[in-house]
Formats: sequence, C-alpha cells, structure tokens
Amino acid sequence: MKFSVVFSIFTFCVFSVVTMLHLKTDVAQLFDRRDQLLSEQVELRETIKVQRAELAYLTSPVRLERLADKAGMVAIESRQVYPANFMYEAGE
Repeated sequence: MKFSVVFSIFTFCVFSVVTMLHLKTDVAQLFDRRDQLLSEQVELRETIKVQRAELAYLTSPVRLERLADKAGMVAIESRQVYPANFMYEAGE
C-alpha cells in the first residue's frame, strides 16, 4: 500500500515535470514566432512607406508634365472630349 502511494506520487511528479517542460518549449517557440512576425511586420510597413513615396514621385503632376513635354504631347482641347453616352444620344 505504502509503495503504491509513493509510486503514484513519484509518477505524478515525473508526469508533471515532463508536461511543464513541454509547455515551456511550446511557449518559447510561440514567443520566437511572435518576434519573427513583429519583425516582418516592421519590414512590411517600411516597404509600404517606400512604395508610397515612389508612387507619389511617379505620379507627380510636375514630373508627368515634363515627360509629356519631352515626348511632344499636348493637352487635349475641350472639343475633343465627349460624354460617355454620346453614341446613344445620336441614335435617339
């Protein structure tokens, strides 16, 4: 009887220690994954900032105007612009 109680307590303690070590390693892995994801998030935010700055530069009206001038483009006149439904109005 005494032996079975001691053996049960010993088994319970060993099981508890193994479970705690397993949980500890799982938590450590989760913290590492969290840190990795946070680093990736920071990198992605920086990439977004750079891409927004590039887009702002590439779509700058002053830059586009200079490029159009170099290519020999001219602005369209108001008589060249038609309403979207101009074809349907002519048939009615």
